[in-house]
Amino acid sequence: MAHGEAAFHALYNTAETLELWEIKLSTLLTYPPAIALNQRFLGQLLVPEGEKLIVLKAPKGTGKTEWLSHEVAKAHDQGRRVLIITHRIQLGEALCDRFGVDYVSEIRTSDTGGLLGYGVCVDSLHKDSQARFNPGHWSNDVIIIDECDQVFWHLLNSTTDVAKRRVSILRNFKQLVQNVLGSVSGKIYLSSADVSDTDVKYILSLAGEYRVNPFVIVNNYQHYWGKCYNYSGNNPKNLIAALDRAIAKGGHHLLCCSAQKAKSKWGTQALEQRFKQKFPHLVYYT
Repeated sequence: MAHGEAAFHALYNTAETLELWEIKLSTLLTYPPAIALNQRFLGQLLVPEGEKLIVLKAPKGTGKTEWLSHEVAKAHDQGRRVLIITHRIQLGEALCDRFGVDYVSEIRTSDTGGLLGYGVCVDSLHKDSQARFNPGHWSNDVIIIDECDQVFWHLLNSTTDVAKRRVSILRNFKQLVQNVLGSVSGKIYLSSADVSDTDVKYILSLAGEYRVNPFVIVNNYQHYWGKCYNYSGNNPKNLIAALDRAIAKGGHHLLCCSAQKAKSKWGTQALEQRFKQKFPHLVYYT
């Protein structure tokens, strides 16, 4: 009212929708950070030995995995095993390779045989899986949940194999959290670029009588990812025309399509044929 009708309309026209505001609200991490950074790489961060729930929020490409690899090495030096939980097998295998830990499918053929711990997809947290998972086997150990927001969404909502045994997996996961947080030296690491209050509260709700304060690390560094162009409407011809110009200038380009079959005008096969005809000198045959 103090600034008049024009000021109101300026605010109204630039305001976010309620739906978008609610989405952003649900993705916030409001727990006060014990360590707050604004730097390209995390580097060496020291977490007090007594902390049991460590929350790491940092953009992609800022060294989360590198820092966690040092935490894994520290745990091994102290004689503790490490359990890496992910929502995708390939991600789990890649992390285990970085951490020097077996993925569950490698235990029978590896030299260490899972003695240092292992990586597993959250779908396999039950007794009949390849992991033969038993939460009672874990207490004074380290649990790393990478891309934790996606792991929890997958655990609670996915229709993959986890849906067939969701009750037993949820029961085992709760027991695992309580065993580790209730032990003398067990630790849980939640790591993601998008970890939020929802993820932290979920773990705390599973902890039951074990009260812990999350040790939060936040890196506020923002990458410059370049420009983003939006092509509105139902016809992608303007996007394809722009891609033609970009291809002609060189470089590499990735085009993701929602259709595949040849009868789809803008599907992968139709576009592949189109680009081959338009840029025959760029076609490479193996």
